Amino acid sequence: MLEKGEGSDDMTKLHSLLHSADATSRHQGKLWLFGVLRSMFDGNSVSSLMTSTFELLLNDPNPLVRRIYFSVTQMLVLHLLYKYHTRKSPEILEEIVRVLNKNFLHAIQAGETDEMNLTFMTDIIWTLATPLSVSRSSSAFRDIKQSDTSYGMFLRGRMALPRPIIDGLQINILHFLFQNINNRNYSEIKESLLLLIIDQCKSHANIQSIGGIEFFRQLLVNRDAMISYHASRFLIDQLEKE
Repeated sequence: MLEKGEGSDDMTKLHSLLHSADATSRHQGKLWLFGVLRSMFDGNSVSSLMTSTFELLLNDPNPLVRRIYFSVTQMLVLHLLYKYHTRKSPEILEEIVRVLNKNFLHAIQAGETDEMNLTFMTDIIWTLATPLSVSRSSSAFRDIKQSDTSYGMFLRGRMALPRPIIDGLQINILHFLFQNINNRNYSEIKESLLLLIIDQCKSHANIQSIGGIEFFRQLLVNRDAMISYHASRFLIDQLEKE
């Protein structure tokens, strides 16, 4: 078991593990790093050197090394989610939102473009989705061949994200993910992201922050029929409000 120290020798060893070409070494470094960062949420302090080591993972040219950043983020979110389920404290959901916004914005600013890492970001968000005892309504135009993933169940109205998560996530993060995930195999992910964007666009400021109404107009000719449908419904709703 690796010691979770922060001396110069420890930091050198941790850096070597995290940036190793060997998957097993990277996994050891990931667990070490998570163990240290997790202590922040248990009332302990963590040095700026350790947080810098975490953030600098995003500068590595190897997407597998950068993925450690997202994997540790996911582990921190799950750690907080466990605390939430045992304590039912709204403050813990707020802490989850802070972690997601801070870590994802940092990834965006670092220029993350690897599609696997971007979809990992959305996966982390949807790990917070919970089943609904009574399904909410979904689009009558939906293709019935939806998957049983969290995204498919979300789109069918069988799962939902907690309202504090929907309201608290910065719309720029959702917009960035929507714009940069382009693989046709990820259509459910893109549709789910668009629904969250639309939910947040009750605010005029949020609409403007993603390019205004023009963003939705451009989606009217999207090759995905459901994306076009949601965009058209949003535009119609906006016209009815005028």
